[in-house]
Amino acid sequence: MFKKLIITLFLIFIINVESIFAQVSEEDSLALIALYDSTNGDNWTHNDNWKNGPVDTWYGVTVLGDRVRMLYLNSNRLTGSIPPEIGNLTSLELLYLDDNQLTGSIPPEIVNLTSLAYLLLYNNDLVDLPSLSGLSPHLFGLYIQNNKFTFEDIEPNILVPSISFIYSPQDSIGESQDTTIPKGSNFTISISVGGENNQYQWKKNGIVISGATDNSYTISSAETGDEGSYVCSITNTVATELTLYSRPVTVTVSSYIRVTSPNGGEDWQVDSTYDITWTSIGTTGNVRIEYSTNNGFSWIQEATSTPDDGCYSWRIPDKPSDSCLVRVENWSGSPSDISNSVFRISSSSAIPLAKLPEVYSFGVKGITIGNSIELTYTIPEETSVRFTMYDITGKIVKEFSEEKKPGFYSREIDMNGKSTGVYFIRIEANGKRFTKTDKVVIVK
Repeated sequence: MFKKLIITLFLIFIINVESIFAQVSEEDSLALIALYDSTNGDNWTHNDNWKNGPVDTWYGVTVLGDRVRMLYLNSNRLTGSIPPEIGNLTSLELLYLDDNQLTGSIPPEIVNLTSLAYLLLYNNDLVDLPSLSGLSPHLFGLYIQNNKFTFEDIEPNILVPSISFIYSPQDSIGESQDTTIPKGSNFTISISVGGENNQYQWKKNGIVISGATDNSYTISSAETGDEGSYVCSITNTVATELTLYSRPVTVTVSSYIRVTSPNGGEDWQVDSTYDITWTSIGTTGNVRIEYSTNNGFSWIQEATSTPDDGCYSWRIPDKPSDSCLVRVENWSGSPSDISNSVFRISSSSAIPLAKLPEVYSFGVKGITIGNSIELTYTIPEETSVRFTMYDITGKIVKEFSEEKKPGFYSREIDMNGKSTGVYFIRIEANGKRFTKTDKVVIVK
């Protein structure tokens, strides 16, 4: 009795398995499972009976004989990519995968679906459609609009569907950009679109740019009038129903001045000479230079007009203050820039003695920790003093000159932005009648 029961249960199990899988070919059922797994089937809107009941009860699957003939999975929240196993459904006649969130390339194995009459892939994020010429003449309708296909995907397939081929519109190409370019500079915008029969037309703010019919466009010697949004429209002499558009590149043309020294934290001594430095882009004409000793509340004119060459030698006035700023301004009033933060103008550090020094001298601390170097020197007569600093390779990293009266002096050299290492400082005075070079090691 027990033996008969076991045999009966075994036969029931065999019959159930055959009822699930024997109705379709094993290859078809495995292809469907691969599609389910590749497109996140557990999160489909409808996945009734998939992997559980007979294949012909799986949502969207139509079976005739032992083959899958139709697959309706449109608007069903499929994500991910179409697997290559899709090509094993060789008796498939209708494949509806439209209105999902599919991504990636169409697998080339899809050309194995030689019985396919209608292929609907529209409203996804698909790329790279292979040539479907192997599906002709049985493929009646191909619908691929609203994806990310370009002309290289469409040209080979333009004559494949015998009744209907809808391939327009498609997603825009490239990346949106917002860019600022210096006045007077050149700027090139380019796009890359597949296809052998493309035609290009650039537009600015929606207006055609005459002669701009290449896949790149160059703005030469940019002016304010070149500002705007640039888009290229791409058509094709074979796939005539589609126009592709590049994403906009928004261009702003600017000119600017940037004060680089003094830019905050410096200690410049009265009656010494320092360089005011700046960079300028897109400016024309001279600049004027002003300084403030009250953090910008009021300004004192230093130079009404000086070349916009990035450097102005400034003899520090006798106006000691801890709240100094420098402003460099284009002659027209714009652009301009001010020191990022205040610097100091300090009284001369000459030490008054009854007896002035009789000889020149120069010294520097051999090892310095931090971002400044302290120099000491003596001047027995009024003269010009020049300092030059070199790195270990002999490259000049700083140089400046000062007009000095007789006295004992000390000053700091700002080393912000300079790396740890060995440096050499050379002093030249009185027409090089006095020269000396000392070594200093900077440790940060």
